[in-house]
Amino acid sequence: MTDVRALSFDELVEEIFEPGSPNFLRSEFPDSLRSPWSFDAGAEPFFSRLPGTIYFSTSGSTGRPKVISKTLRQVDLEVAAVSGCMPEPPNEVISFAPATHAFGFFCGLAFALRHGIPYQYCTISLGIGPINRSERKLLIVALPAAYKVIERDRDKLSGNDHTTILQSGGPISTAYVDAVVDLADLAVNGVEIYGSTEAGAIAHRRTSSFPNDWELFSDLEVLPNRTEADLLTELIVSGPRCVQPRTVSAEAITNALPHVRTGDLVRFTGERQFALCGRLDRVIQINGANTDLDFLQEFLNRRFSQAEFYVAAASDTLRGAGFVVHFHCRGSRFVIQRLWREIGRALHEEFPRNVYPLEIHYSTSPFRKSSAGKITGLLSAEVSNRVDVA
Repeated sequence: MTDVRALSFDELVEEIFEPGSPNFLRSEFPDSLRSPWSFDAGAEPFFSRLPGTIYFSTSGSTGRPKVISKTLRQVDLEVAAVSGCMPEPPNEVISFAPATHAFGFFCGLAFALRHGIPYQYCTISLGIGPINRSERKLLIVALPAAYKVIERDRDKLSGNDHTTILQSGGPISTAYVDAVVDLADLAVNGVEIYGSTEAGAIAHRRTSSFPNDWELFSDLEVLPNRTEADLLTELIVSGPRCVQPRTVSAEAITNALPHVRTGDLVRFTGERQFALCGRLDRVIQINGANTDLDFLQEFLNRRFSQAEFYVAAASDTLRGAGFVVHFHCRGSRFVIQRLWREIGRALHEEFPRNVYPLEIHYSTSPFRKSSAGKITGLLSAEVSNRVDVA
């Protein structure tokens, strides 16, 4: 059995915030926190001892890295919003989502600190930690790949009074949904949260084999103030948990509270219910983090001037969504194989660990381009072969 490192509050703060910047949340866990660890607040009011303003490095709604800030009051409101959609109030949290990610921080660590309940970070490879209490009402903060753990460790859930499995509302595979739905006889409910770091939790729904519409949280409003049924529109929200307002072109958008343009296209099915229908851009969500495929494509075209690149979205059983890198260049087989390896290495060095291609393909023909010369896709008659590097 793997030992679980128990942290004091001082150790926790030292580990999750940047050295020398006690209110700047790390963008990646240090090596010391990559193995399972725990924190038990007990009855101590540790939540109020967090920094008054917390800075996050985030992909945001655009998929391009930036830094935003949330006041501790806003974090408190996030916890209250998420608590309101729990089927049962939990008395323990297990999180597969790292606390360096907004979803893992708001819905996992901050949730546990605010409610004074035990928190444990677990890795997907090691699974659900040991059962250490009776009358257990467990909250699992999941990632898309966590369905494998849920299937494997279902016996550890059978003795719980109740289990809520919380998932960030990005693309979720059928395998994940099936794994959660199959646990209904063990008093397990799945809840999905749709949101962003800038806006916080925007909407929620229950995990179901037949997906329900999303329902807005009660403290958020839609801008402009109209929700015509069957009209496809960008979702813009305003509320006390939103960060500083963004510049907008629509003169109709006026509100005293900050607002956030999500970049997501929605169709309202009721006054506060909607269905997600796509994106205005080429942003996909990988394990809860938005990733701009155009940004990836631009990076590769800048890094490797001897080749051209097109990055295409693709479904991914583990991460919910992923991408495939297509490249075209001239040269011998040796040159192509070497470039193939360098592409993978560059992505590994430049981007977070979960941002990796499902495949890297060598394209035998140039790519389709716009009149301005921008690469827009593969040619319809293209034959694209994966490079054999064995």
